[in-house]
Parts: sequence; structure tokens; C-alpha cells
Amino acid sequence: MKKGLFFFLLSMFFSWSCFADNQENGNSLENTIVYSSSDYKRAGKSITDQILQSGVLENVSEKKYNLMFGRIINESFYNFDVDAFVKNIRSSLKSKVNIVKGNKKDIDFVLAGRLTERTATLLNKTKRKEYYIELKLTDFQTNTELKVIKIPFVHKN
Repeated sequence: MKKGLFFFLLSMFFSWSCFADNQENGNSLENTIVYSSSDYKRAGKSITDQILQSGVLENVSEKKYNLMFGRIINESFYNFDVDAFVKNIRSSLKSKVNIVKGNKKDIDFVLAGRLTERTATLLNKTKRKEYYIELKLTDFQTNTELKVIKIPFVHKN
């Protein structure tokens, strides 16, 4: 009983300190940015463009490579819709690659990564949350990283 009460009080303390920190930095609930489907599409297009411009997915034999999506982990405190990222990237790449699941002998590349956040201090000493998408395109057979993409994820009106 005492142990449960201790963990409850500890969790309440951390919840309050996060809330107080957000209030102090001007990040109240009223100022929270809501990311729209156009933000996800813009980020997906940017990622897809970088992958295609790298030339990694170009095949001399004109056969489409098989790409599997690995885990894309949200490491930020914001509740991003990771499925929306994957959906936009998948639809943009499906003309260049075959999207496959599971069968290891058929997989050529894996795309996996994470969503991160950091607090940036601006010139006027105010703080701002910034979110980034970092994806890695890996050769499945050799486990070699072929392309690392890191882009900021921003909300535009």
C-alpha cells in the first residue's frame, strides 16, 4: 500500500513539473500546435524526394526493389500520428518500389527511424520546441545504412 502511494505521488510530482515547465516556457495548452494532414504530406514528400534524389532505389535492371517499413518510433512528448507519416511516404514511393511485408528473402531495403524533439533557445532567450524526423534506409542483406534523412517537422499555416 505504501509503495503504491509513493509511486502515485511521484508520478503526480513529475506530471506537475512537466506542466509547470510548459507554462513557464509559454507552452500552455492554448498555444499547442495541431499538426494537420498537409503537414504530414509535406514531411512525407520531403523524405521521399531525398530518398529518390539519392539514387539508392535506382535499379539498372529496371526491376523494382522491395522495401519494407520498419518501426518509426515517436520519441517526442507530442502525440504524432506516425501512421500518417508512413501512409504518405508509402504512397509516394510505391511507383518506384514494391512495398512488402515480412518474407525476409524478398526484402531489399528497410526504412525505419524515429521522431524526436528538442528545445531550442532563440536569440531573444525564449525557448521553442522543435520536432525532427530521422529515417534510415538500410540494405537488408548487408545491414548497411545507405541513406540517413533528418528533416525538421514544422507546422505551416
